[in-house]
Amino acid sequence: MATAIDVDLQSVRGQFPALALKVDGEPVVYLDNPAGTQVSQRVIDRTTEYWRTMNANQGGAFTTSQRSDALGGRDRLRAQYDDTDVRLQSRDRARATTGR
Repeated sequence: MATAIDVDLQSVRGQFPALALKVDGEPVVYLDNPAGTQVSQRVIDRTTEYWRTMNANQGGAFTTSQRSDALGGRDRLRAQYDDTDVRLQSRDRARATTGR
């Protein structure tokens, strides 16, 4: 049996800039699945920071390469995508497929 969760939907929607998009003054309706179309502002900001300050080829002599190498695999993903959002997206995908 599903458990009810108290959520401020307007607050959640406010974290996703794409949900504020309007065309001809009307809100856009998304009919696709949630597999990445809408991204929270936190993820946008952190991804931008990663690309701007440390995205580079592995093993390079450049500062950006060294910063990226220092993160390692999972930490590199965390730097690129906020860990909280990654966990929430994984949980939501699991619920969508299992109904729990």
